[in-house]
Amino acid sequence: MKNRNRNLKRRLAGLSLGLLLLLPSCIRKDGKETYLYPSVTYTYSTSVDESILTTGLNPTYLYLANKQHPVDEDYDPGTLVSLKSPYASGGKLEERTAQALYAMMDEMRAAGISDVYVTSAYRTFTYQQYLYEKYITDEENKGLSHADAVKAAERYSAPPGYSEHQTGFVVDFMTSTMSDLDESFERTAAFAWLSENCYRFGFILRYPQDRQAATGVVFEPWHWRYVGVENALAIRASGLSLEEFLALQKAS
Repeated sequence: MKNRNRNLKRRLAGLSLGLLLLLPSCIRKDGKETYLYPSVTYTYSTSVDESILTTGLNPTYLYLANKQHPVDEDYDPGTLVSLKSPYASGGKLEERTAQALYAMMDEMRAAGISDVYVTSAYRTFTYQQYLYEKYITDEENKGLSHADAVKAAERYSAPPGYSEHQTGFVVDFMTSTMSDLDESFERTAAFAWLSENCYRFGFILRYPQDRQAATGVVFEPWHWRYVGVENALAIRASGLSLEEFLALQKAS
């Protein structure tokens, strides 16, 4: 672990001054840690309540859910709200995440991109279990053994308790030309816009093409995570995955 932390610190030392200015500074008082970020001002085309895009550095919004960090079955996602049409085909999100999503999609529409909607958002532990078992069965139907089917399914689906969707901070996007969630979303105008602008609304592309080794998940251009503008700005500048960013933050 010490060697790992030394490597992360060396990596931090090699980052550009611009990124170092975006990373949070840590203030310790009475045994408690408080992270402070620099403020950045953006200009929006639509009427945006910028207070809904920031989290007040609430660590809840950096909650890490992956194969090494399971989500408790009784995890409380906070206040969930039902997503409205035309933003989504249904589903729910954590309240602040939903407000930020609406602001982001309104801005996208103002840029002339309307063929995009949320097809999947918050999932319960039980529903994730159903999906996971379904995907394993799908792989078995392709001729794979059960063990190989599990490995194949886990490249794109998390076991129950290990999915980010259970946090209520995640959305999957689709367009009318897509029949399923797949890499074709990368070739859409919506993906191009999100890649350039999502951080202004507190979102990140959760599973980038070039960070698969760190996330343990294949490239998912449709899967976007809310972390708040403060964190999204720093993560974008770093070029790191959420896993790497949190480890870097801890090491610094």
